[in-house]
Parts: sequence; C-alpha cells; structure tokens
Amino acid sequence: MNEKDRTLQDLCEWAARPRAERIAAAWKAGNDVTALMAATRVAKQTVYNDLHSQGIDPSTDRPKGAAMLTPVTVNGMTGVEEEDAKNGLSMDALGALAAEIAKQRDVTVKETSADVIPVFQQRLLDHMTAEGHRETVPAANAELEARMAKDQAVGLMERAWEALGKPATNEWVSAHHRYQEAADKALAAAQVWQLAAEALQQAIAKNFDEPTVRTHYLAMVPKEQQIEFEVPDAQAVIHRLREQHERRTQIAAVTLRGLGAAGSGE
Repeated sequence: MNEKDRTLQDLCEWAARPRAERIAAAWKAGNDVTALMAATRVAKQTVYNDLHSQGIDPSTDRPKGAAMLTPVTVNGMTGVEEEDAKNGLSMDALGALAAEIAKQRDVTVKETSADVIPVFQQRLLDHMTAEGHRETVPAANAELEARMAKDQAVGLMERAWEALGKPATNEWVSAHHRYQEAADKALAAAQVWQLAAEALQQAIAKNFDEPTVRTHYLAMVPKEQQIEFEVPDAQAVIHRLREQHERRTQIAAVTLRGLGAAGSGE
C-alpha cells in the first residue's frame, strides 16, 4: 500500500473508531441492531462491522439488558417472607384454612391437620424456591455481565492477533503492541469473570442446597428465567488463554527477530 492510500485508510479508521465505540456502548446498554441502525443512520452491515471491531458478535451475543434475570413468583409466592405471609404462608392464614375445612366437613379444627399440613408444606416449598432464585439472581447477573465483558475482551484480542498478519513490515511492531495490550485486558477480564463465577457457585450452593427445592425450581420456573446451575469452569478458560498467549508470544518473538535481521541487512 502506497503512502497516499495508507493515509486515506488511516483517516477512514480514525473517523469510524469513535462511532464504533459509541455503537458498542449503546449495544451494551441493551439496544439491538435495529435501534442502532435507526440512531446512527448507517447500514446494517456497518453496525455489524462496528460491533465486530469492538469484540462483539451480534449473531451470538445479546444486548446487556436483554439477558438479565429478575425475581420470579412460584404459585403466588415471591420469596419475600413478609409478602408471602400475606399470600397464605402465615399461621393465621393456615388457621383460617383449617377453620374453613372444619366448617365444610363439620369436624374439629384439629381433625383437619391431614389436609392443612400438605398445603403448608407446598406453600413453604414454593416460598423457598422463589427465595432461592431471588437471593441468587444478583450473583447470576454479575457473572453474566463479567462473562460478556470477558468474551468481548477475548474477541478484541483475537482481532488484534489476526491483524498481525496484515500490516506492512514497518507497521508490524505497532500492531504487535496492540495485540499485547488486548491480551492483557482479556486476561484481566477473565480473572474478574472467575471471581464472579466463584461467587455464583457459592450462591447456588447456599440457596439451592436442598435437592427438593432444586427439583421444584427446574419444574416450576420457565427455562428462560432459570439460573444455570452448571457454572462454566473459569479457571480452565484462563489456563487455555494463558497457554494460547504464551504460544503466540513465542511466534511473535521469532517474527520480531526476523524483522530485526531484515532491518539490519543481515
């Protein structure tokens, strides 16, 4: 590429970079591709290109806001003790139920225990299931955000590595520096994700330690609103990233030595 073409390319990249960064920020805030096209008045492919340049794959990733979990109700139970007491979990509510059954059957309240106890047990299970979800949601959302940030950082690292095969010799060192920076950020993001994943595992173990509650949760809560109990192995992902980066560093070192030899005329 001659100097004239290179300067024009640099100018185009300089103009596109701020737009790409703003588009990525809007995507992370929860806007989809259609909304980004309307706001920026650019073509769909341009939006895709800008997102890709920021490490985002809109075909597989989702806007941040679209993926967040919220509290659920299970058979009317919210998981909040004060609210569920009003929803029939309190002793007063159970006493009223016993009195109603006794009146209908013309028996004593004591004789209704065989009917009331299963109702209480079911309501308690519903409450514990909704409570477990509610208590775990913050950790699940934090893990998801950290994982998406990690995926984006790794995407940028991959694009920086791919770019090393494109620059002319005099641009290679700068491109290599950009890759090293991207790799450092990807590893840092992966470590943040690891902490979030460990916190999620602890929350799941604490709030869903009862097998009955876990089974009831999987049966009663819609799949799209469920917390994933199988948390990815962040430590293994970090190990693979480090190994990959070390191999690439070795490859780059050979290239740098070659460039040095070429520059010195050897």
